[in-house]
This record gives sequence, structure tokens and C-alpha cells, in this order.
Amino acid sequence: MYANRDQTYTQYELPDESYSSRDNFVIRVARNDVSTNVASNVPVKSSGGCIRIPLMIACGIVGCLLAAAVIITLYVVIYDSINGSKTTTTTSTTTTTLLTLITGVQNYAVMLNANGYHGIYYIRYYSATNTSTSLRITYPIVYLSGTTFLTTYTNNAWYGLGTNCVSSTGVATCTAVCKSLSRSYVGVTSTCTSGYLGSVTSYVTPDYAVYTTSDSTSTPWTDYGTALNCASAMSYCDCSL
Repeated sequence: MYANRDQTYTQYELPDESYSSRDNFVIRVARNDVSTNVASNVPVKSSGGCIRIPLMIACGIVGCLLAAAVIITLYVVIYDSINGSKTTTTTSTTTTTLLTLITGVQNYAVMLNANGYHGIYYIRYYSATNTSTSLRITYPIVYLSGTTFLTTYTNNAWYGLGTNCVSSTGVATCTAVCKSLSRSYVGVTSTCTSGYLGSVTSYVTPDYAVYTTSDSTSTPWTDYGTALNCASAMSYCDCSL
């Protein structure tokens, strides 16, 4: 054992196979950094050094996980930018709520948000077209809520729309539809010979049709038979672009 200023050192000899000149080679280890195993007289490193290794391993694992998360996130962003979000609108029976109208044949699968004017909160339609002067909604059906009826019909249900062969009744009914979409009335058409096209009864249940004699919100809706066989069904309702 040696004393060197403020620290005390212990002398250890290396095994025969470690160095050829073991008699002249001495390991000098500061005693405040090691302890001695009494049974084997082998220096044992203090616990401070042992703690560092698990910490380094843990930090390495955390770093790998963070790197993997970043790589996955970048992959998703790049994939979506190339392939799109894959959000699709079906044209069969799936409901899609929109703020704008989709043209083409939809067979009532698309549901438009309306503003509640005259009790109209939602609108479905068989098809739609943008003409040069109007937005043409073909065979619209409406979801009525919070309004009044002259008959026993009830709120919170879907209804077909009648026109009385494009009399003032048809004008008032189409006007209510346009105003519920925050648009202006342009025109209304009816074949006056047949009812609604497509899968209307999948949504209008019970199968009822109505009309109004005025687009005023105080005017009640009137019973007009069934939508499927309505002889004066609303073929087109044209609203402003």
C-alpha cells in the first residue's frame, strides 16, 4: 500500500499470463474508487460506474423508439400526400353529409345539410346538375323537424314533395327547398304522370309526400299521398347557383 499526497493506493499484482514482467508491473488504484473482495482479494469497482451502463442502455432504447416514431410519421405524411387521404363518397346507400351538392346520379345516398328553413334540416336527391343558370336538384326529398302539418304526419321524418302539376303549390314548395339551402328559387318542374325515381322508399319511411301552399315558415305542410306513386312528384327544383 502506498500513500501519495491525499490519496492512498493499494498494490495488486497481475496474474502470470497477463504480462511477462509481472514482478516489475504494479497496478495502482485509488482506494476511494474501488473496494476489495475479501474472499478473492480482487478489486471491485464501486456501484457508481455500474449504474451508468443501464442508464446508457435505457437512453439508447428511448432514442431508437423516438427515431422509429419520427420515421413512421414521415412515412404516413408522404404516403398520404402521394396517394391522397383515400376518403371516398359512395353512391349506393351510404350517407355522406356535405355542405355542397354533388352532381350526377346519387340515388339519395348523399345527404345535404340544410339550415332548417320551413322545417327542412336535410335534403337528399336522386341526381343533380349544374346548368348555365341554376343548380338543378332532381326528385328532392326533405327531412322535416320542428314544423307543423295539417294532417297527422309527424316531425323528424323524411318526405317526398308534390307540386300539384307546377301550380303555386309547386313554386312555394321548391322555394322552401332553395331557401333551406340559402339559395333563391329559379324554377320547378313536374312530369305530372309518375312518382319518384330510384330507391326513395329506402329513406322515405313511411312512404309519404307533402307540399306547402306558401314558403312562409308559418304555413303548415299538407298531405300529398305517397312519394313512390305521387302523380305530381317534384321532378326538378332549380335554385340559384
